[in-house]
This record gives sequence, structure tokens and C-alpha cells, in this order.
Amino acid sequence: MQLLHYEFKPRGVYVTVVPAGLTDTPVRAKLEFDPRTMPLKPMSVEQCVSEGLNALPENRSRIVPGRMNRIMNALVPASVKRTMTAKMLGKTLANKPTPASARAQA
Repeated sequence: MQLLHYEFKPRGVYVTVVPAGLTDTPVRAKLEFDPRTMPLKPMSVEQCVSEGLNALPENRSRIVPGRMNRIMNALVPASVKRTMTAKMLGKTLANKPTPASARAQA
């Protein structure tokens, strides 16, 4: 996605990639992630959007919103972040009943 920044730059089009990280969106609740048990507190959607929009006039190719997200991004290798995310999602999804089993229990 960052490539778009460089492809459109000569045309005067600004593209900024905003990897949101832990953001308090409806998906978090749908996956039943409890903010109290998460390793980091999710940032608000407003903070994420605000930081992303503030980066646009600076014509930055990428902005990582949230101080803790920036720290984690700088210190933790991408492969470790992917593994952590996969494990967290895996645990959540493993504990969630499938639609078929939910109907069978009803």
C-alpha cells in the first residue's frame, strides 16, 4: 500500500497508510476481546483517525497512530507481531461457538 504514496506523488495525490493497530472498533466487541485482558489498551477510533488525517498534509507515506503502537512497531519485529496477533485471534475464535453448534444448543 505504501507504494501508492510514491506512485501518486508526482500527480499531487497524497496517500498515507495508517496501520491502525489496536483500535476500539465494533470488530473488537464482535470477537469478544475484553479490553481489560488485552496486552495493550485499544486506542479510540477518533485518535486513530485524527492522527491519520494530521499526517496527510505532511504527505507522509505511513503513520502509526498511538504512542504504544509506535513503540511496539519500533521494538517488536513484524514476525513476532503477526504471531502474537494470530495467537490472540486463535484463542478468541476457538472459544467462540460456531453458528451450527449455537443452533444445536438452542
